[in-house]
Amino acid sequence: MSIFSGKCDFYDSFCMIGGDGDENKINEELKKLKLHVYGKDGRDHLVKSDTIKDIAKYYPYLEYIAVYNKENGYNIFLASDSFIDQEERQHRDYMIEDVQKYWRKCKRKKEEFDPKKCAQSLWWDDKETLEEIATRIAQDGNNAEFDDIHFPLWEHYRRRWFEELVKLGYAECEAYNWCFKGYFDSEEVEIKRLGRTVKR
Repeated sequence: MSIFSGKCDFYDSFCMIGGDGDENKINEELKKLKLHVYGKDGRDHLVKSDTIKDIAKYYPYLEYIAVYNKENGYNIFLASDSFIDQEERQHRDYMIEDVQKYWRKCKRKKEEFDPKKCAQSLWWDDKETLEEIATRIAQDGNNAEFDDIHFPLWEHYRRRWFEELVKLGYAECEAYNWCFKGYFDSEEVEIKRLGRTVKR
């Protein structure tokens, strides 16, 4: 499994399996690669894939189609988002759904919705995050926002990916924005997510 997502992602299949983890072999394989990313517009887009630096931006993305033949080389089609973001979003959505069920049950029974009690009554281990989700639902109901809630496992993968991009020559600011999607993060948020501020 890939060091960037814990899944058999693009890095794992193209670099570690297809390229045997050998930089020279990967560079040879790159000459035969046409890399496509599925866009938010519902179409596939051919992306630059001339160097290892180019493709590193897509390491934790899952392949949904990979075709190889001698005439055309590799045609690889990737998902629209990294597996890191997909899996974290799914995990967070499950937690939100459980809290919302508890909240709706309280409303039906005309009982007070207590975020702390909600967090303690649900089976999830991460009581702190549950309570944060419950607090936001108590304040904003169905309009509550949760995009800034992140979890240690996926932040670990993002940090590893960030370090790889920086090692390959990306500026820290560019690598951070790509891996953490933190274009407007404050220094406080950078420290929380990356463990330090981003060098500018």
